Amino acid sequence: MTRSSLYLGKIAGIKLYVHWTFLLLIVWVVLSSYRNGFNEDSTLYSVLLVLTAFVCVTLHEFGHALTAKHFHYITNDITLLPIGGIARMDELPDKPKQELAVALAGPLVNVVIALVLLPFVLWKGLPDTNAVTIIGGNMDDYLGGIFYINISLAIFNLIPAFPMDGGRVFRALLSFFMNRVKATTVASRTGQSISILFIVVGLFGNPVLAIIGVVIFLLAKAENELVKSVSLLEGFTVSDVLMRKYHTLNEDDSINDAVKVLLDVQAFDFLVMRGDTVVGTLNREAITDAVADRKLETPVKEIMNRDFIVLNRAIPLDKLFNGFRRKAYGILPVVEENKVVGVVDMNNLLELVMVTKGRAEYHMKQNAA
Repeated sequence: MTRSSLYLGKIAGIKLYVHWTFLLLIVWVVLSSYRNGFNEDSTLYSVLLVLTAFVCVTLHEFGHALTAKHFHYITNDITLLPIGGIARMDELPDKPKQELAVALAGPLVNVVIALVLLPFVLWKGLPDTNAVTIIGGNMDDYLGGIFYINISLAIFNLIPAFPMDGGRVFRALLSFFMNRVKATTVASRTGQSISILFIVVGLFGNPVLAIIGVVIFLLAKAENELVKSVSLLEGFTVSDVLMRKYHTLNEDDSINDAVKVLLDVQAFDFLVMRGDTVVGTLNREAITDAVADRKLETPVKEIMNRDFIVLNRAIPLDKLFNGFRRKAYGILPVVEENKVVGVVDMNNLLELVMVTKGRAEYHMKQNAA
């Protein structure tokens, strides 16, 4: 269990978590049922409906993840939240056909579930949509409730509010006719416009819709800026941002030794070495946390980060950027002929983005003059 999520297990190599706030949803369902006059059948229906709905959400996210896996994109984990699920991928597909397939896979799963349920629902009699509610329903409405939930999930997720599934479908279609940066800008602005509508409607009726609108607005803006930043790194490689001055610690050095180095140099991240080989990385936060835990004599190898990759000069920076952002690498070694020749960190990449952006703006002003 992490600080915020409970680990449920691994399916198809993908870790599944549920956020602690999901428990609040169950508590809210039970309390709401109690306020409406506690009824065992009604409460069971409400809790079961919510749990089954989140199974459907999980299958929706696995639809995305497994389709992405088909195109060799790795999904690290899926986290279930009260408002849905989040699949965290190392990298998102950038080819229009692949992005289109991955974006459509989730809603398609919900459509398939609804089609599987349809014969049973029709046999039992399709309930009135007004009768299918989370609170106050009964077990006779259960299959109808799951049917409507999956139809609703498919339709809602296909709204072209980037970065929702529908927004990604919209961007993928735009990318057939324009470059990815422009397609993202158009999809992002469209998504933000729709999110403002969500906020306005939500404020006068459904606060959850308003919250979703705010989240969509912020995520659309963030991803638009991200795509622009990555595009500015195209054509550059690791050799363009290689830092030859870096600081190291030996794996057997104590935390006390690391503190002395930390106070003596202007560095936030260190390579941890075993002879001439990099065996880990260590950042300032890990050192200060160890000090707070009174681990001054503990070897740095006990707290170092072992999740790192070794780079070479030819790696494209636009591909590396996503790795830094999603894996939160502090510093990465660049190795040639089994020897460390330098390092790269996220600040290197961001500085190059700013310089490249500044040069582009300068040339635009020169051309306009």
